[in-house]
Amino acid sequence: MYGYFMDLNEALLEFTKPFSMTRFRPVFYALREPKNVAFDTKIINTHLLVLGIRIPILRKIAKTLAIQADRVLKGLKVDCYELMTLKGLMITKLQDREAVKKALATFVPTIENWATCDLMCGDLKIVERNLDYFLPLIKEFLISDREFEMRTGVVLLMKFYLNDLATVFALINNVNCDYYYVNMALGWLICESFLREKEKTLEFLRTAKISQIAINKGIQKIRESFRVSDLEKQEILKYKRG
Repeated sequence: MYGYFMDLNEALLEFTKPFSMTRFRPVFYALREPKNVAFDTKIINTHLLVLGIRIPILRKIAKTLAIQADRVLKGLKVDCYELMTLKGLMITKLQDREAVKKALATFVPTIENWATCDLMCGDLKIVERNLDYFLPLIKEFLISDREFEMRTGVVLLMKFYLNDLATVFALINNVNCDYYYVNMALGWLICESFLREKEKTLEFLRTAKISQIAINKGIQKIRESFRVSDLEKQEILKYKRG
């Protein structure tokens, strides 16, 4: 699409200038790495164009642009997977919780792959400092009919709310769907909760209304963990369904 490739340091220097999509886009595209495209496309399962730009590079770009995050978010036009992911990372650079909440409410419904979802959620440290403030938005994500809105809600609960398992389990118990990426996230959450609070997690599994797929995925992940004893791995099979 563009006939040259650019050194990362040269590109980052360009990104310190006032943001405009016209200036930004050709430099960003010049960072593409064709050798990564086939692999990234397969594992991310995105319908968007993939440039093969690695996550560490996207993080460096987001860090460079952080000082003008508001301006970037207003002007950034998404036409490939990496730009969608960069937009998610830019939301994590906002300092005002209200701005973050508004940005999430607009952006999350547009997410169409697990990688963008998980990378953004993992970097949203502002949620950890404002648990009560963001919980209503997370609840809205969980009752959505969109796969990656639901996954965003589950992943945020797993990343930042596991100190309150009663609330987490009450919320996810209403999430019963056939979406693959939602059930995989629920399984991941179950494993993480087990590593924190074994008995509370087992009590949840006894009566959980979430899908059989999610429960069995959680059990699989628990059994794969190096932090779980052989005896516990055997005992957890009692909770497997189907």
